Amino acid sequence: MNNLAITADEQRQYQQHFVNANPVNGRLPGAAARANLMQSGLSTQQLGEIWELADIDKDGALDLDEYSVALKLVFSLLAHAIPAVPPVLPPGLIPASKYQHFGSSANLSPPYASPRPADAPAALEWYVSESDRARYQQLFAQHARGGHVRLLDVDEFLGGLGVGRPAATQAWALVDVRKYQQLNQEQFTYLLHILSAHLRGAPLPPTLPPA
Repeated sequence: MNNLAITADEQRQYQQHFVNANPVNGRLPGAAARANLMQSGLSTQQLGEIWELADIDKDGALDLDEYSVALKLVFSLLAHAIPAVPPVLPPGLIPASKYQHFGSSANLSPPYASPRPADAPAALEWYVSESDRARYQQLFAQHARGGHVRLLDVDEFLGGLGVGRPAATQAWALVDVRKYQQLNQEQFTYLLHILSAHLRGAPLPPTLPPA
């Protein structure tokens, strides 16, 4: 999913969609944006997850860059280019205009940002915000069976996150401390937290923090 990016042709199409939706002061109000996105036929849950990713500055409206992100995710799902809404915004979809919400904006190449400058590695913070935890728990509920998520059941999902299978496998091995090949909700939360940080440039941790 690292290769998930908006092409120049797509950007022109999305800009026309945006103009046709009658933005106000350069933004589509929440109700108008949602009404347009609902025409895709995707589930309310999927559209809610897309909104959480696309409304980067959390102002309840979408500007052109944010609306383009939403449309890219919608069309990627409809075309089965991705198996599910990603838990975090893939680096290739982070607009340069919004990179300040994700970290340093140095060394960016418009129109979209690289994951993070090589000379400014991200650090993994073990604290999981309430909003992230809620999103990860929602993903757990989608994939869990009998209170656990099995590796075989989420192999395709993890493969689509954009971190690469070796990294996903390494992170799974780290949180699967009993080597049962299944994770409870808390373990799955930390798995996604680790992989989300890795997408932003943080190295995979060698160990878990002390209990």
